[in-house]
Amino acid sequence: MQRFTFAFLIAVSVFAQPWPRPKPLPVVSGLEFPVDIQNAGDGSGRLFLVEQVGRIRVLQDGALLPVPFLDIRARVRAGGERGLLGLAFPPDFAAKRYFYVNYTEGRSAPDLRSVIARFRMSADDPNQADPSSEERILVVNQPFDNHNGGKLAFSPRDGQLYVGFGDGGSAGDPQGNGQNPNQLLGKMLRLDVESQPFPEPEIWALGLRNPWRFSFDRETGDLWIGDVGQNRLEEIDFQAADAGPGLNYGWSVMEASTCYRPGCRTDGLVLPVFEYGRNLGVSVTGGNVYRGSAYPERRGVYFLADYGTGRFWGVRRQDEGWASQELMLLDGVNVATFGEDENGELYFASHQGADATLFRIADRTPVTRAEFVLDPSDGQPGVPPGGEVYIYGWGIALEPQNTEVYFDGVAAEVVAVENQNGRELVVVRAPVELSDREVAQMVLVSGGERSAAVEVKIVPRPPA
Repeated sequence: MQRFTFAFLIAVSVFAQPWPRPKPLPVVSGLEFPVDIQNAGDGSGRLFLVEQVGRIRVLQDGALLPVPFLDIRARVRAGGERGLLGLAFPPDFAAKRYFYVNYTEGRSAPDLRSVIARFRMSADDPNQADPSSEERILVVNQPFDNHNGGKLAFSPRDGQLYVGFGDGGSAGDPQGNGQNPNQLLGKMLRLDVESQPFPEPEIWALGLRNPWRFSFDRETGDLWIGDVGQNRLEEIDFQAADAGPGLNYGWSVMEASTCYRPGCRTDGLVLPVFEYGRNLGVSVTGGNVYRGSAYPERRGVYFLADYGTGRFWGVRRQDEGWASQELMLLDGVNVATFGEDENGELYFASHQGADATLFRIADRTPVTRAEFVLDPSDGQPGVPPGGEVYIYGWGIALEPQNTEVYFDGVAAEVVAVENQNGRELVVVRAPVELSDREVAQMVLVSGGERSAAVEVKIVPRPPA
């Protein structure tokens, strides 16, 4: 069946919109403890899926490639909060042909180290890295087995690599690393990895317990940090792109907005923009700000989830402060990480063993536009009565068995429903009753949710 490629262009709206109504759309399964989702920014449309055991897999054209992009299981110490934990592609990766990872090596603490390393691509395969090309940039001793952080990300503002390290582990920051300016643990670091020789890391922010997942807003450069709490509160920290280094997020003086140590002084400490207690979750997984085009009402909303309960929230600016809303609850799903594709569409991954799933964050309300309703005989917009019609959009392949299409209230025969790596397609046979009309109102129904009516052009079929 022939498919047509086109650009999705939807006007951006401001926050007069209601909160998103997300719904998970499975993309691929068969992953082994995925912990990071990245795109290379090279125009290939690929997603790179980091498995904690020490592999990076490639998702290309909706399929998980059988040969890993990188396999360093022999040198990675995995299990618990250890393993291959982060991946970052530098700006202009297509020309540079190298990337960075964060992993743990050794045994159990104190023989445990976090390694930031650069690997290069193989000479002849764009889906293969060279495991023998490792260049070590930073090695940090870990005093305990937990709170290793692990996330890596390049800032869209300064082009430098940021690394999140936990406080060293155990409980309660027994070594006081979070507030110690002479220790790299419990910090957000900035590394100028594009210089030679590699310079010493800069402490960008301090007072972090375990910044498991953080991200930059690709549009503004703002930094969002999901910092896992101790006993009471999980928190999301925020740093505006123009804030500069030295912000102190409080750990272990504070846990989120409350004193962790009795009688604490909060002068100079930065409070979270969002927090929640143990009645709602146990371990925050920081996400991303939505900057895609499929769902304009989501733009500027930061998505996050709780690893233990499967609750999802959205956070966004409101006037001079912040607003938040619980968005969905997925019982039994351990949300380990979020990520975005080259177009800014959001994904998350479950952490369910050797058959974990990657999901795209779709919407409960189907969305399409008239120019995405095509006559496959010529690839032009329009509906041929009695002929096949290709309808592209979002939120229309959530429940294929419950997808319906109506033209002026007349049901069309649904031929196929597909999810093509985030681009959704419904193929229908248009009712012959449309032959006496020039336009019709089309409505999509998926899982009981109806789209807004879209006016489509009726195009007569040429005589056979």
